[in-house]
Amino acid sequence: MDGIHVSRGQCLIINEIHYPPNSNGERIWDRGGTLIDAENLKDIWQKAGCEVHIRSDLTRLEMDTVLNDFRKRLGCIKPDFISVIILSHGRINRKTGLDEIICCDLKGLPTDDILERFIDAEQCPSMVNKPKLFYIQACRGRKAQINLEGLLDNTDINSNTLDKRQKMKRKRSKVFKTSRNFKNG
Repeated sequence: MDGIHVSRGQCLIINEIHYPPNSNGERIWDRGGTLIDAENLKDIWQKAGCEVHIRSDLTRLEMDTVLNDFRKRLGCIKPDFISVIILSHGRINRKTGLDEIICCDLKGLPTDDILERFIDAEQCPSMVNKPKLFYIQACRGRKAQINLEGLLDNTDINSNTLDKRQKMKRKRSKVFKTSRNFKNG
C-alpha cells in the first residue's frame, strides 16, 4: 500500500455542562442533553480519522489552557486537519460587542480569540494551508429559533423571501449558527 496516505486529524470537543446556580439555588443554566451531543460528535470525528479529545466544565482560565495546549500539541503531531467544537452558552459582550463563549465560571471568552489561536500562522505554524474546522453551538438569548432547514427543503423560495445570495447560501449548506438573542430548540 505504498503511496497511500490516510488523513489523520485532531479534534477537540469542549463541552460546558454545569454552571453555578442562580440566587434561588436553581441550576437553570445547566445544559441537559449535551453529553449525548458530545458522544455523537466524538463518534463522527473518530470515523473521520480524528483522534478526539473531550474536555468538560472549564473555567475561562482552564479553557484558555486547554486551547493553548491543544494548539501546541499540533506542532508535534502535525495533523492533516483539525476540528474544534465548543458546546456552551454564549452571549454578546455589552462592552466590546464581541461574541463570547460563556465558561463554567460565567466568564466570557471571545470566539475571535479562539479562532485566532489556530488561524494565525505565527500562533499555529503547523496548521498553515491545512483545513481548520470550527463548530460553536452556543445559545445567545431566550427566544426560540425556527429551524429553516425543513421549511427551505419543502417550500418554493421566491425573491420576496430571500435574496439571491441567501438562496445560494441555503442551497450550499445546511449549517447555520444561532442568531443573536436566540437559543437552540
